[in-house]
Amino acid sequence: MENQIELMYCAEWAKDRERSWSGTTYGLRQALCKHVLLHDFDLPDCSESFLLRLNNKLRSCLGIRDFDLSKMRAQQSECKRHSLDLKTAAVFQFSEIPLVGKGEDHYIYQDLPVEWLWHCKNDNPELFKYTGSYYQNISTKAFKARLKLQRQFYNECRGVFTMGKWLAKYLVCECGLPIEKVHHVGGGINSSPRCIDPLSRHQNTFLFAGRDFERKGGDLVLEAFAKLIEAGNDYRLIIAGPEGNPAPGARGVQFVGDVDNECLGNLMATSDVFVMPSRFEAYGLVFPEAMAAGLPCIGTDKFEMPYFIEDGVNGRTVGSESIEELSLAMQDCLLSDSIREQAMKRSSEVQKEYSWDSVAKRIEHVINEDLHSDTTN
Repeated sequence: MENQIELMYCAEWAKDRERSWSGTTYGLRQALCKHVLLHDFDLPDCSESFLLRLNNKLRSCLGIRDFDLSKMRAQQSECKRHSLDLKTAAVFQFSEIPLVGKGEDHYIYQDLPVEWLWHCKNDNPELFKYTGSYYQNISTKAFKARLKLQRQFYNECRGVFTMGKWLAKYLVCECGLPIEKVHHVGGGINSSPRCIDPLSRHQNTFLFAGRDFERKGGDLVLEAFAKLIEAGNDYRLIIAGPEGNPAPGARGVQFVGDVDNECLGNLMATSDVFVMPSRFEAYGLVFPEAMAAGLPCIGTDKFEMPYFIEDGVNGRTVGSESIEELSLAMQDCLLSDSIREQAMKRSSEVQKEYSWDSVAKRIEHVINEDLHSDTTN
């Protein structure tokens, strides 16, 4: 293809490449290959065992939980040692490795910035505790060093691609990035049902899916569901994700544990409402996955969830941890003909908008526009 963009794809891979970053790294790479001439540079696997063998002054200074700084330093050294030759005009990456060099444009793809975590840690500790155990043990010194590195990268890179619209807005309004540098491109669906048949649904089934049960609001869902059962309703709740059963013996609750994408897609095809009122959610790909299956969705009115869910149209958003509010939203989504019909009507549109191919096209368009503007200026 003439004038096809050449793009260096810098990524760190899990042992099972398809599961890297829950399928994001692999899914996006496969889609980008259809639109650009892709050159791979696989970042070395600098695991904990590898890093602990290093005589690393940075690590001993900042502590074991050093916000990946020692890993990033090791990866950067490996890039230099292997003489990474950036022959392409554009570099696509997921972390600030490699560093911005001369003669090429660097783009980064993210769902959450260090800036947000830093302000949450200092201004909203109650919410910060739900961001995950890893962040809780990072020292202030390491946080500041990581934040400084990311701010420098943001300043020098050509563009930042974001999964969420809320993040794009945050980077411009709170971090002060130029609006022309920030591009919302979305995220792609990794699971989908084999078919969408309303007749296969039971008209009484809620689905919750999330490994981090409390962060995803699973405890709130259990309480709201119990309230509905106590009112005499013959409802079912399927819980997928956690390793252990959070509600053994609870009436109407079916625990299926951690499931793969195919199984999750089939659960979505046979459930009636997806409910996950997350306390913290950087993006939440499971929402468009449920929407692609034609399910009404329930989430909170924070982060990307209100961009996924149009309250009262294809689902409901809740503004608090009120069990009363959540139980009413669950029953409304289950019993409302208009909400169910709108959710089903939008499923094909969602499948297209949130495909990795659509994300790749948006990324290719931005980079192509940038490179074209360089040649015309």
